[in-house]
Amino acid sequence: MGQWNTDYRSKKAILPIPKTPAQKFVHQADYLASRKYLIFDFGDHYYEPEDDNQSTSEPEKDRNLELAIACIVDICKKLIESGVSRDDVYRIVSENNGGNRNPNSIKTVEVAVTIKNKLEELQK
Repeated sequence: MGQWNTDYRSKKAILPIPKTPAQKFVHQADYLASRKYLIFDFGDHYYEPEDDNQSTSEPEKDRNLELAIACIVDICKKLIESGVSRDDVYRIVSENNGGNRNPNSIKTVEVAVTIKNKLEELQK
């Protein structure tokens, strides 16, 4: 904590002052991390491992997922308007989406296709 190593009430030192270069470095890093106005953006996929065997690019996958979700939402609206129970529609999404009934929370195109197929079965 560097110069902020004392208790503000008792004025007693509660932490040692950094002396070595490593301690000073950690102190600076800690100080910078506490600043609200500093924003570090590492990107959306910084912590995800890279997969060199991807058959489609990320933007293409994202667009395909968006289209699939839009299709699912459209099917859901049509089903509910036609008299199918809202609970039945949500149940299908929830059962295939890790318990989440919101179609916008679908993470993969494969899950979206599965849900779309099951919803289309309800239309018949």
